[in-house]
Amino acid sequence: MTHIYSTHRDKIPVSERTLYRYIDAGMLGVGNLDLRRKVSYRQRRKQKKAIDTITNKKFRETRTYEDFLA
Repeated sequence: MTHIYSTHRDKIPVSERTLYRYIDAGMLGVGNLDLRRKVSYRQRRKQKKAIDTITNKKFRETRTYEDFLA
């Protein structure tokens, strides 16, 4: 796919990433099995969202170390 895109870049009006998105969406007659590297690579994991209680520290404002010891 990369070689085809680099050779015919002037004839293809979209970027290489957009071509891969079109293939994933099934808009082109090419499937993922036709792309050698696409099949061999695993998809990356998505980042997990931060838990609101960890980022929100307002609940700690009234607490002190003495409260923890008690």
